[in-house]
Amino acid sequence: MRSILKSVTLVSVVMLALSVRGQGPAGGVFDIKRYGAKGDGRTLDTKAIDKAIAACVKAGGGTVVVPAGVFVTGTIRLFSNIDLYLSPGAVLLASDNTNDYLLQKDFGFSGSGAGGKKLGLIFADRAANVSITGTGTIDGRSEAFMYADSVQVSGEEDSKYTRQGRGYMNAPEGKAEAPVMWKGEFADRPGTQIVFHACKKVLVRDVTVRNANDWTMDINGCDDAKVLGISIDNNMGVPNSDGVDMYDSRNVIIADCDIRAGDDAIAVVGTSNVKVTNCNLYSRSCGVRVGYNGFNDNNSGNLLFDNIRVYGSNRGVGIFQRRKGDIANMLFSNMIIDTRLYPGQWWGHGEPIHISALPGIGSKEVGTLSNIRFTNIIARGEQGIVLYGSDESSLRDIRLENVQLTLVRGRLTDVYGGNFDLRAVNDPRQGIFRHDIPAIYARHVKGLTIRGLDLRWGDSLPDYFTNAIFCEQFENLTVEDFRGHAAPHASDTTAAIVLKEGVDAVVRDVNGASVTQQRVTGFKGEAEDNASVEAYGQPPGSLAYMRGAVSATSPAAPPKGFVRREGLSFIIDGKPYHYIGANYWQGALLANAAGGSAGRQRVRRELDFLAKHGVTNLRIVAGAEGEGPIDGSWRVGPSLQPRKGVFSESALQGLDFVLAEMGRRNMKAVVYLSNNWDWSGGWLQYLSWNGLLPDGELRRKLSWDEMRDYVSRFYTCSSCKEDYFLQVKKLVGRTNSITGKRYAADPAIMAWELANEPRPMRPAAYGAYREWVSATAAIIKSADPNHLVTTGTEGMASTDDNIGLYSDIHADTNIDYLTIHVWPKNWGFFSDTAIAAGMPRIISSTRSYIDKHVGVARGLGKPLVIEEFGLPRDRQSFDPASPTSLRESYYKLLFGVVKESVAAGGGISGCNFWAFGGQGRPLKDQPYWKTGDGWLGDPPMEEQGLNAVFDSDKALWDIVDQYSLQAPFR
Repeated sequence: MRSILKSVTLVSVVMLALSVRGQGPAGGVFDIKRYGAKGDGRTLDTKAIDKAIAACVKAGGGTVVVPAGVFVTGTIRLFSNIDLYLSPGAVLLASDNTNDYLLQKDFGFSGSGAGGKKLGLIFADRAANVSITGTGTIDGRSEAFMYADSVQVSGEEDSKYTRQGRGYMNAPEGKAEAPVMWKGEFADRPGTQIVFHACKKVLVRDVTVRNANDWTMDINGCDDAKVLGISIDNNMGVPNSDGVDMYDSRNVIIADCDIRAGDDAIAVVGTSNVKVTNCNLYSRSCGVRVGYNGFNDNNSGNLLFDNIRVYGSNRGVGIFQRRKGDIANMLFSNMIIDTRLYPGQWWGHGEPIHISALPGIGSKEVGTLSNIRFTNIIARGEQGIVLYGSDESSLRDIRLENVQLTLVRGRLTDVYGGNFDLRAVNDPRQGIFRHDIPAIYARHVKGLTIRGLDLRWGDSLPDYFTNAIFCEQFENLTVEDFRGHAAPHASDTTAAIVLKEGVDAVVRDVNGASVTQQRVTGFKGEAEDNASVEAYGQPPGSLAYMRGAVSATSPAAPPKGFVRREGLSFIIDGKPYHYIGANYWQGALLANAAGGSAGRQRVRRELDFLAKHGVTNLRIVAGAEGEGPIDGSWRVGPSLQPRKGVFSESALQGLDFVLAEMGRRNMKAVVYLSNNWDWSGGWLQYLSWNGLLPDGELRRKLSWDEMRDYVSRFYTCSSCKEDYFLQVKKLVGRTNSITGKRYAADPAIMAWELANEPRPMRPAAYGAYREWVSATAAIIKSADPNHLVTTGTEGMASTDDNIGLYSDIHADTNIDYLTIHVWPKNWGFFSDTAIAAGMPRIISSTRSYIDKHVGVARGLGKPLVIEEFGLPRDRQSFDPASPTSLRESYYKLLFGVVKESVAAGGGISGCNFWAFGGQGRPLKDQPYWKTGDGWLGDPPMEEQGLNAVFDSDKALWDIVDQYSLQAPFR
């Protein structure tokens, strides 16, 4: 009975193999188990499989059968007239020993795969009529060769010119999707899982291929190849795990496949006469890639892609020309494309379609990209379509017809968005760089047709999403039957369609969309001639990119004595300006006109004391909003705006007095216009005035989550922001009652600050927060173009450690410099009162925090100021007579960091310690401030004397003198 069953089983296998083989070779059947293969998932079966293949070759061809079981193997080679048939339940499993893989060079070829050294599991070299069929599985066991918990680390060159600077590749929320690291040497990992090199008549059908370590399949130098009905299922974190790559081949058909690949799903390089149809493609890079030829200058073309779904990819379709060799005649039709941003070193930037031609690494000449058609496309992406030609190679004859395009905000928009990715290129400034995002951006295109574009914008997009269509340096452009408008959060003057520096353009049937054109010869259509146009056309990496767009109506140089920004530094009257400063937020409150002469006399004495010690840059609050208890504590006062829309003239005169006295001492003030925190009213008060925070809730102590929930609502409360804007305009537009100078013309003011430590508090508020920053900065600059404007943020601590959002708000063209605060106690750098034991961590964490933000500042080309930092007295004593040795060490660290950065041109231009308590002293047995108490520099909800620096702290002032009275601060 047993022998009969075995015969029946073998006959069934043979019949099944012959029935499904189709194109595969005829001949005998060779079961690898008959040649000693175990299939137990442990034994290395390479030799047994090789024996079966050798027997098949000797017989003149046939079918090598892999029956059900798990067969561990290294590299095996197929030959002419062989069909490798994988039975249902059969698995060819990669050996976890890298010595079991052969070298490409031993067979006379190289370049197959990213590593380009080793082979993977299966290859055929110069074979004809060779196939892999069946419904079994080929498993590369990538987990054995990768560190699943370790991601690749980017170099500075990847982020130097981005919107986010060094924060571009450092987003903790995205690292789970970044490419993982391979074990050992890069080139030693197993190579492409399946390679057909210089073969003719190739078939791969129905199999499942998974867990590739490098490319999954390379059709290299082949003629007449078909890949039908296969599934590729790779670990999406494995770098270079492309799906199907075609190099230097011709006559290739890929149909009815489901491909999930960590890198490009389908790649076509130097290959002609290709048809890809009825496929689902999922990728961390391109769904479909054409180009990037790294090995030769071959031409390619006649490429047809139809009925394809691309989803979850970093790019939908990417077409690239980086060296000689022309690529022509491509048709993409009936496609659904859904793209998103990914972190790490995956190439791409969320574009549904990307076409570019520039000199690649080591190349000077660039071939052409021409005659490319996209028709009947539904696309959704987190960035727009990019068509990017160059002086060396203009794109030619490109058509986008019947395209529905939707642009949306994604999870990583704030930390990765707002950049172009043109890698791989000679010029690193053209790799990844800051750029505004139109829905369609085109430059250096000859013959571009956009017909039947239906454009839709998602909610809460950042304001760097701009036009619907922006074309520059073009020839022969046609835009017809357009439905859409400019991005919803772009400025009111942003046109839907912008044309710049082109020849021959036709714009018609655009359904009322606004059109502007500048220096366009041969324009036909309705447009506003010579309208103001955003400067998208600067060379990548230029100062305009790194510092933000340059206004066409930049204000004239301010009068003498004003602080200005020049690159990474501040200057006054052409000379560098660097400073050791202090927080003296209480100055205007002390000088309130209703307080009589005592407060003003104290201000004069304290300003004299600071000037004597070289501390001439002071950060002060303009005033408080509202009156009475708030959040379970007292708020400071008397109030600047005691009731909604009602301003106290005596409080305003207190600010007048401080600014006048500072001007007499040649001091500079940084004035913050409101507060994220409740100790001066701030956002909670505006919410209360507008019915979003009942009085009972306003007065009781809120939990941290309640505080976050309430404050985050400020940014979406239109009436709250209008009340705040009223205060901003009142202050910035004021004339000093003592000096008679308008604030806008007073050199005693260095900068206006939007608020003290403004935070979005919740991710849902990120978009509105960004809009608030931009709107407020624009209001200030329109009223006062002479003074600098900054945000007042703590750094990434203000943006939930989202350094991309921090970078983005400071990239705004009306924000002149960046700010950070450093708070070792509040941020848990030490425990309880164990300051001394925590000093190593305090120092290392402080340096690390500063370094991250310096990278952002350098990337944006703007200065950075460390405008708050503090440390309690030794053992966290509140007694002014207690020692400050640890604080002295900490101040030395911060002052030294600023000095070193100034000397190296590193971008840090100043610092303000927290906070000058002056002649004030804490009251015995009363740790917290109450109405009527004097000011010490510590807010009411903190212990009085916690971080205050008194005029009696001689040892500390000696440290201040060592720095502030010497170069570069003096």
